[in-house]
Amino acid sequence: MDKIFDVEHQFSCYGGYRKSKFHVLLHGTFVWTMYFGIIFLLCYSPPVLVKPIWVDHYVHPKINEHIMLNYAFVAAVSYSLLYIYADIKAGFLTSTLVTCCWIAGCAATKAIQWDLAWKVVLAGELVCFTAQTLGRGPPGISHAGIVENFGQMLVLGPFFIILELLDFVGYTPYPGFGRITRNSIYCDDCCPGESCSSSDSDCCG
Repeated sequence: MDKIFDVEHQFSCYGGYRKSKFHVLLHGTFVWTMYFGIIFLLCYSPPVLVKPIWVDHYVHPKINEHIMLNYAFVAAVSYSLLYIYADIKAGFLTSTLVTCCWIAGCAATKAIQWDLAWKVVLAGELVCFTAQTLGRGPPGISHAGIVENFGQMLVLGPFFIILELLDFVGYTPYPGFGRITRNSIYCDDCCPGESCSSSDSDCCG
């Protein structure tokens, strides 16, 4: 259970299923799309909390009219807290995007009726999931990973994509994080099931 909140372990597992730039592109394109689809559907739920009065005074009217404290809000807050707990800086950036998805979803509900929305989202989710599954290669080789880690993909996937983008510009949660996770992925490639320490330059030895 404690490994769920172990960013190093989870990011290593996540990286293990993205061995090429093509896989990275697939995840970067479709994981956030799938996340928005789920949030969008939750935006149709009734309010579960009363909007505080101060929101009317401090939030711009154009944004305020789309703020609904429904189940999408609960999901957005839960995701945001999880991401910030995992890493403050990357988590804060990801939670900002999560908040934008929630507000955008609430705004979209006023333009799209539920009868059409759920069909569009269902089709989109199937396309995104199928694209990522087929992108893993021939049947029976690497499809299991994405299926077994579907929950991880939806919960932590958006955060890991942002963390990966930040890695390109030199950000790391702590010194050695990138080296440790890359080494862990490499170790799993050459000897699956074996453990290798963060200081290993080789594995299985």
